[in-house]
Amino acid sequence: MLFAQEEKNPWESASPSPAPQVLSLFEDNPFGRFGEMFFEQTLAWEPYDRAKLLDYLADDPRAGVEARGQEPAYFQGSLARHPTANGVAFRLNPAHVSEPDGLARVVSYLARWQTALPNFTRASATADQRPSEFFLNRGIKFLPACFGSHVAWHTLIAPRAYAGFFDAEDLRRVPAHRVEEREDGSFAITAYPDPFAFDTPEADRRILEITAHLNERNKGSR
Repeated sequence: MLFAQEEKNPWESASPSPAPQVLSLFEDNPFGRFGEMFFEQTLAWEPYDRAKLLDYLADDPRAGVEARGQEPAYFQGSLARHPTANGVAFRLNPAHVSEPDGLARVVSYLARWQTALPNFTRASATADQRPSEFFLNRGIKFLPACFGSHVAWHTLIAPRAYAGFFDAEDLRRVPAHRVEEREDGSFAITAYPDPFAFDTPEADRRILEITAHLNERNKGSR
């Protein structure tokens, strides 16, 4: 699962509209070409039509659309606009990251959303789809809101998202597999080495330590 978002929907006042740039990056994904799309109004799959999708995305502040492709393996993407936030998501087949550079391509693609979404806040990639109850039953608390609910394999978070919760030094010290501070002040945090090994002892330890560190350092809870 890949996810990227921006908050406080800035498209209404933007000139020119970000819609063409957002749709171009949505299509320029490393996973394949879209063959069909699904609109919330019609509730039916139809052949992918870029012009129709672009008009809808640009004109409707509550636009929601799914798109899917079959080659080289099935994948599905979604774009959603809302007055409080805009988001993009992808659901992938493990085959999409089976090549030696597969994970690097995923991380690189996520980083490109930081420039495509005008008010980018965070992006994440994870194969861990266990429900919240799994974590709560083990005593693992929710993360501060700027990180979502639970630790993802890889997270890219912008200063506008974390500033109210953390100082940069707090994120530099996250006990993750890898922490990279970018020139713009954003942080790329890889929690554990293998995204598919999320239920191993090492990943469990990282998840527990990262969750404890972030909740302890959260300025919003002090």
